[in-house]
Amino acid sequence: MIDTLFFYIAVHMDRFSFDPHTLSYHKIEFSQKRKFSRFLAFLGLTLTFSIALLFLRDQQFHSPRSQNLSAAQQKITYELKLMDQDLLQYENNLGLMAFNDDHIYRVYFGVQPWSIRSVGVGGSRRYDRLQQFKFEDLLKRIYTNIDQVERKLVMQSTSFDEVIDLAWTKEEWMAARPAIQPIGRKDLIRFGSSFGTRMHPILKVVRPHE
Repeated sequence: MIDTLFFYIAVHMDRFSFDPHTLSYHKIEFSQKRKFSRFLAFLGLTLTFSIALLFLRDQQFHSPRSQNLSAAQQKITYELKLMDQDLLQYENNLGLMAFNDDHIYRVYFGVQPWSIRSVGVGGSRRYDRLQQFKFEDLLKRIYTNIDQVERKLVMQSTSFDEVIDLAWTKEEWMAARPAIQPIGRKDLIRFGSSFGTRMHPILKVVRPHE
């Protein structure tokens, strides 16, 4: 309503000029082109003023919808940070499992440590789709940790499969091991042959027993 009134005043209000010779006022006539230029100037000023008011309103005053969106964004960000911390804890637990695997289980079974531990997660442009989001760095870190944990789980599972096979083999070997002495105690009184010099069985000469 106010804008319409201002527009009417700017376009239709007559202007007069004072003539000092006749001491009278004369109406100023404007051409259509002049009126149109005045209209454009008024329209530009009105738009500028309206945009400035909207900007100030958004900066100083927040609507309920804007406040709800901001609160939801903060909550989602908090949950993402908690997820990132959980992923780091899972990765540390996997590191402890890998340490026990290499330095306890495999040492017991007499095999080399598992060589495949660190695996890649893809190319450098794997997470380019996340560039459109505000928290790009946080999302990239979470996705990277998820992929790393997933691949480490696969590698650790493969290593444990080998350890389980070694355990079954060890059990079979232990079952085949004699549980009694192969020679009785009464026969454990001498060696098969004495050490020192002896008669060589082929050359028939006395030589040191090697």
